[in-house]
Amino acid sequence: MGPVFVSARWGLQPSWMKPGGRPPPINARREGIATNGLFKSAYRLRRCLVPINGYFEWKDIYGTGKNKQPYAIAMADDSPSRSPAYGTHGVIQPPASRSAISRPLRAHQTR
Repeated sequence: MGPVFVSARWGLQPSWMKPGGRPPPINARREGIATNGLFKSAYRLRRCLVPINGYFEWKDIYGTGKNKQPYAIAMADDSPSRSPAYGTHGVIQPPASRSAISRPLRAHQTR
């Protein structure tokens, strides 16, 4: 079977999480996703790639945690890209929810 595209909400909403409580997480750090209870099952069983045309990285410009500057990141030629993600349902059972997998910035990205 080739790629399958489905519509999904952004933010992981596991079946056991009550709606209306705290907002669902929209991403998880790569370092702990395989062992964190909230993400463990979705990461192990329901990984996917999400087509994107760009994203924002936020940099703390004064080191205080309060003043963050957004930086738009996209391909130089404006072509589409992809982001690794994980979700709550397979393609057979929409509505699905998805969240991105993030990683620490590399040294050349922090300038």
